[in-house]
Parts: sequence; structure tokens; C-alpha cells
Amino acid sequence: MLHFFAAIARRHPLSTQVATGGVIAALGDQLMQRSLEGSKSRDLDWERTARFVAIRIAVVTPCYFGWISLLERVTLTGKKGVFAKVALDSLVWTPSFQCTFFLCMGLLEGFTIQEGCDRAAQTVPMTMPASWLFWIPLQTINFWLIPIHYRVTWVNGCSVVWTTLMSGFNEWARNTQQQAQKGIPKTAGQSQTESAIERETVPQPSCPRAAGYQSRHMHSASQ
Repeated sequence: MLHFFAAIARRHPLSTQVATGGVIAALGDQLMQRSLEGSKSRDLDWERTARFVAIRIAVVTPCYFGWISLLERVTLTGKKGVFAKVALDSLVWTPSFQCTFFLCMGLLEGFTIQEGCDRAAQTVPMTMPASWLFWIPLQTINFWLIPIHYRVTWVNGCSVVWTTLMSGFNEWARNTQQQAQKGIPKTAGQSQTESAIERETVPQPSCPRAAGYQSRHMHSASQ
């Protein structure tokens, strides 16, 4: 079976990786919904899974396939070459991928471009450290030991766990934005999420005139 997959991967590398990536995306999101979120079969959000699969096969896997090919142009060899590829993957690909992922997920869920950007700005600072902890050791193995035609497959296999985590991060961000949209008006040029964040984090200034009136009223009552 492994030899058959290897032969297909060599003959049709991009198509094989796209198909594998779609399966991984569906598996990761379903694992999050069934195991960690405790959803039963009748409560599963299949549209959510479809969004994950669509982004994986249309954006993530093709772009990462090209990215891996680009990294192979690094002229350094040995440990220096591995270090350079891991550093580039962590500092260039990871933030670019995560910002694109959360933006695209927001758009597919019906949010505006601005709200998609808000989601990325809110969520990426949390996901980046987790991503580095998870992916740097795995990518070191990838660029050190895995043959080039198996590298996207290796990443797709490891992505079962990471996709599960990203599904949870994105669902948290979506719920946060949906709650922010309920009953909180937005000003011109401001997204619902920004308005909600300001209402929660910026203290409302007290009115000096009202405070003075309250103080005089209390003084009169004491007399």
C-alpha cells in the first residue's frame, strides 16, 4: 500500500497532496467536533467541515506544495540548511498561512473582509506560539530525514493533530465575533468586533457635571 501511494505521489505529486490534505482537514475538524467539543452525530456541523476542506484543498496544500519547492532552492547544506529551512518555514510561512486561514474562514462564514482581518489579528498571537512548539521539531525531522517527494505528505499526516487544534481556535474566534455582533452598534468605519472590544476594554469616562450633582445631592440629604 505504501509503495502504491509512493508511486502515485511521484507521478501526480500535487493532486496526491491535495487529496490527502482534504481528507486530513475533514478528519481533523470531525475529531474536534466529536471528541473535544462532544458533538453527537445529529449535531455535527458539516458546513464547518466543508469550509475546512475547501480551504485546505484550494489554498493551503497548493501553496505549501509551492513553498516546499521554493525552500529546496536554499543553497546551504547539512545542519545549516536544515536550520535555514526551519527558520524560514516558522517565520515566513507560518504567520502568512495563519493570517490567510483565519481571513478565509471568516469570509466563508459570512463575515466581512475587515472582520476576517480582525479575527486574524485577535487569534494569530495565540496560535503562533503553539504552532512553533508543535511544528519546529516536526519540520526539523521533515527537512533533515524525509525525502522531498514525501515532505508534504509528512506535513499532512502531522496536520491531523494541528488541524484539530486550528478547528478549535477558529470556532472560538467565530463564537466571539458572533457574540460581539449581538446588540452592540458599530460606528462608521468600525467593525462589530472592534466595537465590542472597545466596549469591553475601554472604561467609559464619568461625567464631571453628573458627579458634582450627585455629590451636592448627597450633601443636602445629610443635612
